[in-house]
Amino acid sequence: MISRKLINLVYTQSIGLNIFPLRDFGSSVDQGTAKRLGRWSTRLYIGLLITGLAILALYNLVQPQSLTKTFNRPSFDLYHQLNEHYGDKLKCSCSLIASTYDQFVKIQPLFHEICSSPFASDQWRINLTAGLVPNLTEYEQRDYRRFLSAHLQFLTGLCQLSMNLQCSPLLCSYTYSQQFNLLYTITLLLGLQGGLTIVLKWICPKILQIVEKVYQHRKKRTNIVQPVSSLEITVADHIQTDIGNPTNGEQSTPMTKTSQYAVFLFI
Repeated sequence: MISRKLINLVYTQSIGLNIFPLRDFGSSVDQGTAKRLGRWSTRLYIGLLITGLAILALYNLVQPQSLTKTFNRPSFDLYHQLNEHYGDKLKCSCSLIASTYDQFVKIQPLFHEICSSPFASDQWRINLTAGLVPNLTEYEQRDYRRFLSAHLQFLTGLCQLSMNLQCSPLLCSYTYSQQFNLLYTITLLLGLQGGLTIVLKWICPKILQIVEKVYQHRKKRTNIVQPVSSLEITVADHIQTDIGNPTNGEQSTPMTKTSQYAVFLFI
């Protein structure tokens, strides 16, 4: 019993649902017509919205999604791991050269002989400056031992900077296809629902107004009004026909009187 009442209540509310105000139909439309058009526009809006979301959901279920995963400034160890795992699917853009990973590993940068030699290594600098006193101010201004450690550190930094600029990847990414992703589908539908709602709320009242105008125009054309002059001509023709063609009752009346007179004389 309660369920039936609930169903009737939901049905009644659904039939009378109107989400479009009177101003959507203009000031030239009366209030009753605007309410009726608003209810029909609401039904059209709900139907188109459900249909549109269903089509989008079905398309996402059938069509696989292409997803891209990105790694910003990966290390060489991570790069080698990704290259072994994903192979040709992995793409990398260097800080100066954009190339795929299979091309990237074939790049052989050429550096200055000093950068390629042990003189630019930290170990050689430490060994060379090991015999110097910690307080470099004890050396004279013109003594190169006072600046040797700083110059070697600067040289090592320049070599490392050129190597990193040429070889370290700036951005790495790989693309893969996924047949169904529930979270992606829900996110996409929620994103498209906002734009679809705005479009349907604008276009549904316009469609119903056009349909209403077409219906009223066709209704006026089907209501044919007969002119008064034709009625007068029809009545006049009918009277003339009656005068020219008397009925059988009028012809039998004189015959009846004559027969009665003959019978009276015979008696």
